[in-house]
This record gives sequence, structure tokens and C-alpha cells, in this order.
Amino acid sequence: MNIFKQTLLVFICISFFISSAEGKKMSILQKQPVFSVKINTFGVKYILKINGITLLRETSSDGQLTTTLPVNHWMKSGDNTMEVEIRPPAKGALYNPSAKLEFELLINENRTPHAVFSIANILISGSSANDNQTLLSSASGKYDSADNFNPSKNGDVVVSDILVDKIEKYEGGLIFKRNLNVISSLPLWSFFNSDDIPDYDSMSDEDYYKELDTLLKEYLKVQEAIENNTVSNVIDMFDERNSETDTAFYLSPGETKQGIFESLEAVANDDGIELLPLTRKKVIFTIEKNRKLVRLSRKGVKAAIALNFKDGSGSQRYEMYFRIEDGKWILTR
Repeated sequence: MNIFKQTLLVFICISFFISSAEGKKMSILQKQPVFSVKINTFGVKYILKINGITLLRETSSDGQLTTTLPVNHWMKSGDNTMEVEIRPPAKGALYNPSAKLEFELLINENRTPHAVFSIANILISGSSANDNQTLLSSASGKYDSADNFNPSKNGDVVVSDILVDKIEKYEGGLIFKRNLNVISSLPLWSFFNSDDIPDYDSMSDEDYYKELDTLLKEYLKVQEAIENNTVSNVIDMFDERNSETDTAFYLSPGETKQGIFESLEAVANDDGIELLPLTRKKVIFTIEKNRKLVRLSRKGVKAAIALNFKDGSGSQRYEMYFRIEDGKWILTR
């Protein structure tokens, strides 16, 4: 009888363990999370940022856009930020009451792309912007990633209230920012631990252009490789960018490298396309708000390396983000 009772007790314990394990869902955040942002805008100038990195900007109040962008390569496990800067049509003017802007952080599991969940958003209308309000945005609080991101007092995702601030140098301009704590399986990308980018604006002209020339040399390596059809000589410059992009989007090792190599080779061999000249007079530093990333930009914050199709049908641009580590430039995105 004792043996029977002991066997029964072990069976009950095992059954309870199995039941408990089955009842506890594994969070999507600990599988292969895919973060993206949905953007829906009309009638407003804006800059959209994740973790202080510019994703998109619009300099006209007449624009309209609906799109979704992947952001795994800009996200990290833990504290993240989403931010919107908006400007009225002119300094001191009112926003168009019909204007709207929706900036939403979404997530899905890599193997189930159609099962998409919303983590948080910043939703602004022209009327609410005139009153500095964000009443239409998603609520702050805790959300359970193992239960379809529903509100929960024990939730593992924490979404803050939206902070509203004014843009000092543009009357009527506003900044809307909210903090998110999202613990995920994403690794920490190298640029998050990089040296801070120097304050180039405070430098003398001589020092500014001296610093600019050091970064321009990196760009000219790629520019000249396209011009001379020697892409294989510079492809190793992209190693960190390529490796981290493969990891961020669960690609096979080398897949991103192959893609950028083929793209650069294609334009290098295309007689119907021509490189725009690249000199220090044509570019400026563009520093991301997190002060970890910098790039060289042409007028209009456009990519420094650009090619125009000779038939006037369009252009091709190669954006490159650099970080600094121990005084060395590293191409990271």
C-alpha cells in the first residue's frame, strides 16, 4: 500500500508539473521577435525616431504617407524610446485641423508574420496638436507579452505616459516622447556601447573640416570602388553592418553581405547610371539624437553616396551610418 501511495504521489507531481508547463505560454519576446513601426500621416511636418535614431522625416505639410518599417536593428532589450517631432506649416501657425499622425510600435513572431500585436502608439491630430494633447494615443501601463499584450498588473512590458515638450527654435513645434521597457531576446547592438559622437557644431571651422575629412575618407573608399568597379576591395568595411543585420532579421550568415555586394556591383557595371561628385563642400555631419551614430549628408539630409539614372528616371542612394570606437570609424548600419 505504501508503494502504491508513493507511486501515486509521484504521478500526481509529474502530472502537475506537465500541466503547469503547458499552461505557461512562452512569450513572443523570447522567441524570434520582429519589431516594426506602422506610420500613417497626413498634412504635417514630422521627424520619427526610435531610440534617438531618425527613421523618417517629412519637410512639407502637404505630404501623406502610410507605410510599415522594420526596426529590429534599432531596438534593444530593456529600455527603448519612441519619439515624434512635429512642426506647423510655418513658425507660430496653427496645425491643419485635418492633419494626423500615427506612429505605432508593432511586434510579431518571425515564423508567424500575420499575427501582429500592438505594443504602443503616439497618435496626434491637428486639433490635439494645437492643444498639446495626446488623448487619442494608447494607454500607459503594464502589458502581458504572453497574453497578446493585454493589460495586466503583472505585465512584463511597461509603457510610459507621453511626455510633451516644445521645440525651442521653432514656434509651435512639439516633441512627443514615450518610454518603453521591453525585455526581449535581441542582442545589444554594438553602436549602443560606442563612444559618443563629438559636438562638431562647437568646433572652429578648421577643426570641423578636419574631422569631416576623416569620415569623408571612409565614404570615398566606397565611392571610388563603385567608380572603378572594385567593390570587392571595400566589402569588408560592411562586416559589422552585415553581420548584425543578419542577426537582427534571422537571416543566414552572409545573406546581407551578398545582397549589398550584388547591389554595389550592379551600379558599378551600369552604364546608364552616374555617380554624383562627392567632396567636403557637398556634405555635412548629421548626428543622431542618441549621439552614437553619425553620417554624412547632402542638402536635404540625403545620402552622401548617390547615383542618378542618365535617362532622368530616378536615383539610387546608399545610406551609411558610422560609430566611433577608440578613435576609429566603424561602419555599423
